[in-house]
Amino acid sequence: RNHPRNKELWQEVAKLMVDIQKLEKEERLWKEALVEVNRLEEHHQPPEKMKLDSIDENETDQLVKNVENASLESTSATLVQDVTMATERISWMLKSVSLAMEESDKIRTEAYEKYQYDGHKFYGYPQVDDSKGLFMALSMESPLRE
Repeated sequence: RNHPRNKELWQEVAKLMVDIQKLEKEERLWKEALVEVNRLEEHHQPPEKMKLDSIDENETDQLVKNVENASLESTSATLVQDVTMATERISWMLKSVSLAMEESDKIRTEAYEKYQYDGHKFYGYPQVDDSKGLFMALSMESPLRE
């Protein structure tokens, strides 16, 4: 078993066994897929064919007359007005958002400068490293309590 030739043969056998397991797994998956496809084909119903009515020439003539009588200028003017109104609304909203952003930046800068240079900045407790002294100070009774 410790002979190099035997080791090579055992490695090849192990590799072949792994390949066989992979192939068996793939075969099982293909069989499961085939069962699923067969099940779907059993319950599949093709869409129904719809019978379309033929177009009557009188109706098409009437539609052509309606289109010819329609005022394209008024329709196009209405569409242009709708687009113009929509763009004006979008522009107004963008301006209000940009103004709000500028105001926010101003307030944030003022707040930063106020708390940075006014001395309201918190640096921590002076005796934070002395936990025993801090505990003693906190647990002592206050002279105001009686």
